[in-house]
Amino acid sequence: MKLKIALLTALTLLTLSSAHATSVNILVPAYANPCCGSGVDMWSNIINTASDPSLDVTVHAIFNPASGPGTAVDPNYMQSDGSGSLRDLKDVGGIIYGYVATGFGVRDVSLIKGDIDKYYDQLYPGKLDGIFFDEMSNDLAKTGMYQDLRDYVKGKSSTATIVGNPGTTFTNNTSGQTIYSVLDYATSVDVMVTFENSAFEYINNYTAPSWADDLSADRFAHIIHSQSGWDDQLLTLAHQRKVGMLYVTDDVMGNPYDQPIGLLK
Repeated sequence: MKLKIALLTALTLLTLSSAHATSVNILVPAYANPCCGSGVDMWSNIINTASDPSLDVTVHAIFNPASGPGTAVDPNYMQSDGSGSLRDLKDVGGIIYGYVATGFGVRDVSLIKGDIDKYYDQLYPGKLDGIFFDEMSNDLAKTGMYQDLRDYVKGKSSTATIVGNPGTTFTNNTSGQTIYSVLDYATSVDVMVTFENSAFEYINNYTAPSWADDLSADRFAHIIHSQSGWDDQLLTLAHQRKVGMLYVTDDVMGNPYDQPIGLLK
């Protein structure tokens, strides 16, 4: 009960604060398996939150069965008849992304596309709303790779949303290439996670990306961990920084995404 009360308090701040003109939705790194341990409460809270009619918030969950799709359907997410946590979340309006690592731009593209194929064609057809590219390179020279991957996902589903996670606002151009601009990089995915770090760093050391004024808030997401208690300061900062999706957790490194209390506290 304590977890639910804390979650609802935070979501009320998200949806009802009159000081902010735009809402912020939730992007949850839902990396714990719903079968057992902390994953039971994590997925229960995610589904309950998405289904609560009093909350004007969309829950976007990153589904990560095996540091990627794995090699077989995980029945803890989807049974042979299609039932399970994925369907339960989609039935109440949740948005689901399949986790794919890109190795900071050095992973073989054929392997990345193979993971996308597994999610869409082999293991979880009809269950995904998009792909979450983790370990995204911020090297401008890799922009073409991410454009190609974006288009590959769109070929699977024209309505798919692609989220990329470099976890930083900065770009590099070590090769001195002139083919791709910073804005090309920024639009190589639909949503860019431009912050993934502690609340301390978010409050004290955040620098906006150079392209922030060129794109709308729904193109940005921030993931904040190691926050000891929820207050309105982070939400205020998120609105000021044009963030359309936000996640705040008091979970800490080394894995800050494995506890059910993480939604927004």
